[in-house]
Amino acid sequence: MAHLDFEAPLVELEERIAALKELTEAGAPEAEAIDMQIATLAIQAEDLQRKLIADLDVWKKVQLSRHPDRPYLRDYLALLFDDFVELHFLGLHASRVKSLRLLVTKKVEPPKTKPSGTSAWRIPKAIGRRSV
Repeated sequence: MAHLDFEAPLVELEERIAALKELTEAGAPEAEAIDMQIATLAIQAEDLQRKLIADLDVWKKVQLSRHPDRPYLRDYLALLFDDFVELHFLGLHASRVKSLRLLVTKKVEPPKTKPSGTSAWRIPKAIGRRSV
């Protein structure tokens, strides 16, 4: 899972918590002490997360909004509905569908890798302009 630079301390804490949980699941003899340490680290992780969110500047907010692992609409729909079917409306009219639960539109997801060139997004030429 990818993370941003300012998230590094939080990711390290979460990795330590995961490693300690693996020890307790493996049957370590000091399970009670490890559980207390996990609880302490979990509280520290929550506090650190609150602090990171409170200290976000504009650029960090932009980075978070463009985070590669952030959920998209399809992820939320999978959590909300068990039998969601995406319709592409190629000649299909809504009146032909027996049950239509939700009709949404989505923006095109950004490419996983940036295309070569100076900009990640190309701006189309204005429609209807004439060259004189």
